Amino acid sequence: QEESHPPHTSECSRTPSPSLAPVRMGLKESGVAGAGAMSIAQVITQPGDVLKTVVVQDNISYRGALQKVTQQSGNFGLWRGSVPTFYRGMIGGATFFPSLELMKLLTSPLSGRGQSFDASISFINGVGARAVAEVLTCPLFVVKTEMEYGTGSRSVPSALKTLYRNEGIPGLFKGVGPAISRGALYAGTYIALFDFNRKTFLTNSLTRDWSNYARTTLAALAASTLGTILTHPVDVVRTHIQLATAGSGGNFVSASRNLWGRLGVRGLFAGLNVKLVKRAITYSSMFPIYEVLTDLMAPAVVITAAAAGDQPQPTES
Repeated sequence: QEESHPPHTSECSRTPSPSLAPVRMGLKESGVAGAGAMSIAQVITQPGDVLKTVVVQDNISYRGALQKVTQQSGNFGLWRGSVPTFYRGMIGGATFFPSLELMKLLTSPLSGRGQSFDASISFINGVGARAVAEVLTCPLFVVKTEMEYGTGSRSVPSALKTLYRNEGIPGLFKGVGPAISRGALYAGTYIALFDFNRKTFLTNSLTRDWSNYARTTLAALAASTLGTILTHPVDVVRTHIQLATAGSGGNFVSASRNLWGRLGVRGLFAGLNVKLVKRAITYSSMFPIYEVLTDLMAPAVVITAAAAGDQPQPTES
């Protein structure tokens, strides 16, 4: 059976990809690496979210959105909402990656029954892990969306207090349904495709000699593209609900009908182009960053295990 890990790492310090190999990295280390990877990747690509939010809400072109943002806030306006994005990335990453590792551990007895079945298990793992992260970070998601559009307070604590004072707990969780649906469906699709792509690229004659990180990046890019297309209409509805004033956003069904009635299919896919670019950069960088961080922490994990009298186990596939 072909080795699935980069040849330069030792047997004790090899770190599996976040979705393929058996769980070896502790949940604490996975959380730290996940928080760093997700927050870095999302802040870098924040201008894409700002433009997408304005395009979706105002139904204008990308050029019109760019002009509006820069006129309101200058060039730095493209990074509006970076602070809640960073916090959301930290909390989401610290929650998602350990949850994913735990889901893999729980479903590992079911793996190895064929590629299609393994892809289904990966989908379930991604859905479960992402749903937890979306619920925990929804209040920050609402604040992030408002700041991206240029409304609300510039301070995260102040924005959260204002939301709670004006709309109560429901205001903090506006759009949580579509946020969970979008995030969980995207993560499930992404993880399943990521696993499939990694295994395919490992045996393909054109890509099997590439470095582990090159295959990871390509697999992430391909998975991100399809996942974004499938979930974008839900994200559009989520944006409209979270930017609506108290009581005017409606639920997912009514908001979807309203959008369809006013704008048709075009309205549900508004901002898709910039979202594709943003997601491609985010997710093609997030998982490689995660692997780099887990590789950097792997020696510390081995040292800690040795100090505790445990024998580090190789992560052979």
